[in-house]
Amino acid sequence: MSKIYFSILSFFSIGLAQSNLTESVGNAITSEPSNIKWWIIVAIIVGAAFYLRMK
Repeated sequence: MSKIYFSILSFFSIGLAQSNLTESVGNAITSEPSNIKWWIIVAIIVGAAFYLRMK
């Protein structure tokens, strides 16, 4: 189960990295607060995934 979760998360992370990340973050910061919350959630999820993977 967790392998499937991590592979989906890795795929999502790679897609996120390939897109223009700085522009996306800049847009999120300058636009509505709900986008900022979404980015924080994504950062926490991705960070947790990499932490658990390295463990």
